[in-house]
Amino acid sequence: MFYTSATENGAYKQAATQVEHIFFNGAPYMVESFAHGLDRPVGTIDAFPTLLLQWNAATADGKFAPVADPPLTAPATRRPFRMLLSEQPIESIWLRLRQLQSVTLARKLIEERARREGSPLDAAAFQSRADGVAYALRNASDYFQASDHRNVSQRVLNLYYGSLAFAFAEILAAPTGPSSLAELEDTTKQGHGLYTLDGEPGGLEQLVVGIISNGFFSRMDESHGYGYSSAPSEKAAA
Repeated sequence: MFYTSATENGAYKQAATQVEHIFFNGAPYMVESFAHGLDRPVGTIDAFPTLLLQWNAATADGKFAPVADPPLTAPATRRPFRMLLSEQPIESIWLRLRQLQSVTLARKLIEERARREGSPLDAAAFQSRADGVAYALRNASDYFQASDHRNVSQRVLNLYYGSLAFAFAEILAAPTGPSSLAELEDTTKQGHGLYTLDGEPGGLEQLVVGIISNGFFSRMDESHGYGYSSAPSEKAAA
């Protein structure tokens, strides 16, 4: 992979003798000029996950038990969830999440979910949501990785913002959610939308957490079909 598409033609030609596909980082710039005369495809690194899936599918024959063909009368359906088989499931989960940091794969996920839920969207909506999902997942990954090297208070803060980024990604992936990351971020201007009341002295388990009608938490639940019409608009009095 090249750092940029603006790499001298000789380097492209040397790489073409060693690899099947050449990738570059960042946005394409005068690719036809720098990469002319090649017999290998050249493209942005965002396209690599899709190519990897194609390679895996091409080499999967004979490595897995055959799956019985579904009855001809049964329509082909796709599970609304992905089953991960691994000795270390958390690594498989992070691998899947890193794949969705690609705007291309995030868009495919959103399109499949919209088709499954019968909520058609236009091309612009798919693209803006995919941009937001990929960005939010990159943020979440950065926050969770940074938490491993911080003190307790910094870890709590990083995990909070990492969880918030995951919530952003989930809301944007839902067909009924906001159409862009900017629109969703506007809801955080009202805060997280929760309040606490101290219980009787003696333990954290007596702390009371309440919901207010504005803020991010209520917006997140609205995207899942829940509403809080009877919730107060501000913190309840102690």
